[in-house]
Amino acid sequence: MVSASRKTFLPLDPVTFSNESKAVIDFIADYYENVEKYPVQSTVEPGYLSAMLPESAPYCPEPLQDILEDVSNCIIPGLTHWQSPNFFAYFHANASTAGFFGEMLCSGFNVVGFNWISSPAATELESIVLDWMGKMLKLPSSFLFSGTGGGVLHGSTCEAAVCVLAAARDKALKELGGWENITKLVVYASDQTHFTFQKAAKLVGIPPSNFRLIETSFSTGFSLSPENLRFVIEDDIRSGLVPLFLCATIGTTPSGAVDPIAELGKVAMEFKLWLHIDAAYAGSGCICPELRHYLDGVELANSISMNPHKWFLTNMDCCCLWIKEPKLLVDSLSTDPEILRNNASKSKAVVDYKDWQIALSRRFRALKLWVVIRRHGLANLMYHIRSDIAMAKRFEALVGEDERFEIVVARKFALVCFRLKPKVEEEDLNCKLVEAINSTLHIDNGEWCSDQSILQTEAVRFFKKLYGERLEPIRRLLSNLFSRLKDQDIVVLEKVVSDEEIKKTLFDMDPLKAPESDGFHVHFFQSQLDIVGNVVCEWVQGVFAGNNIDPYLNNILIILIPKKDSLENFSQFHPISLCLEQVGFIVGRNISDNVIIV
Repeated sequence: MVSASRKTFLPLDPVTFSNESKAVIDFIADYYENVEKYPVQSTVEPGYLSAMLPESAPYCPEPLQDILEDVSNCIIPGLTHWQSPNFFAYFHANASTAGFFGEMLCSGFNVVGFNWISSPAATELESIVLDWMGKMLKLPSSFLFSGTGGGVLHGSTCEAAVCVLAAARDKALKELGGWENITKLVVYASDQTHFTFQKAAKLVGIPPSNFRLIETSFSTGFSLSPENLRFVIEDDIRSGLVPLFLCATIGTTPSGAVDPIAELGKVAMEFKLWLHIDAAYAGSGCICPELRHYLDGVELANSISMNPHKWFLTNMDCCCLWIKEPKLLVDSLSTDPEILRNNASKSKAVVDYKDWQIALSRRFRALKLWVVIRRHGLANLMYHIRSDIAMAKRFEALVGEDERFEIVVARKFALVCFRLKPKVEEEDLNCKLVEAINSTLHIDNGEWCSDQSILQTEAVRFFKKLYGERLEPIRRLLSNLFSRLKDQDIVVLEKVVSDEEIKKTLFDMDPLKAPESDGFHVHFFQSQLDIVGNVVCEWVQGVFAGNNIDPYLNNILIILIPKKDSLENFSQFHPISLCLEQVGFIVGRNISDNVIIV
């Protein structure tokens, strides 16, 4: 039974938030201060975390500091460090401090803006920010709220794809006379198109056999050929099928290819296809005038999406979707239950974003994007894009100068596709290269090394040095420290510590805390004070009296316990002395059990 005197539970206490948020911010800042020192790819084994965390949730609250320690020791080793400067896999999920601030505001307000009345600012800011973004990309007014179209923020391209496919499907089925015709509808894309569109087509009921992946080739830079598209469409029409939807891409994931929007748009118009442009990655680059030509022909599209969380310094998640005819989206996705009806919605003068997406609930993503745009400005955002492209150009030139490598496809943005020139008998050479890069550690000179014999030598050298160095005498350190104190403070510090002070301090400690990871819990000393009290007091008083620990205690064999799963150098091992004064760790036993066993 809970005591009536128990402190009130305040899960959203402003004072606690103010105090503890500083610790979280400092923790994240420290992480980014050292992020380049972590191995980018986690080296943990499947199931590693269940062995480190309790099987059941805690019954009592735990201090934030303990939680952050577990994040450091348990979570960070299992992360792939996407923000590391050494990360070169996939497209970066670029983050920025402005994005963090926007995300903090979004989470802090925690509004659920499914319609205008639920949070007018959330809806209106989203409409404004989508028009800002559209104008940066020089989209036609037919895609903007200031024109005849509009935009919405989703979490991912997949969500956007499902929504526009649903709108295209319902429009076509209405024209064809009903849902029984859904098996006739066909979706077209290239073999470079992101697989999320195949998933989206399946989710809206398009048979997988009706999804056409049109082959691309090196000769066209892996872009979709309008002639090949026309050939496939005409073949489907002869088979009694109905062309529905075409996805063209600006900056494909495998190769950074750009589909010819203007030419594909003409084919789409001829066969009444819904044309969607996926500019998830490279759309951000098109804010730069020198790259805007890749969007030429966008006026022929029905919808376009891009992900600011890829290259626009906006933290996950954020996907912009613009559509020429928002009514088609609303007709397909709208819901009107009694509990959501209100005068603002009835007036048709507002946007209810619940009808522009799959879910009802939605995050205040516009706040994050708004902060990013305002904090950086268009000038710095373009500088960021151009800086990445300049680095890619430099890398491309270096690869081109090395006869062992080849550029696979011409670079258009900041993605460089290259490979080792393989011999016939070494077709997996590039895979071996990647594996070798990902399996290295730092040695003492800062270089990466994967040679086991070198690592063995380095281990011996490191720990011989560790135990061979003499530490600066503790008394010298203490004299330097106390010389800065006032005389009255020194008098207090020099007083002999009494048994009562030691016992009071002991009982002020958390019973579940332990002195170091391999010691008894405080509860043991509290509950057994009548037995161990004198020994504890004598030991503590001895420390204050300057008693030294045997300097030869660790001059024996050691066992190396990793401090973390993703190891970079030997300082990240914890050397455990093989003596009875320390604890052996036995899986499945409590810490106190292990002490007794040893």
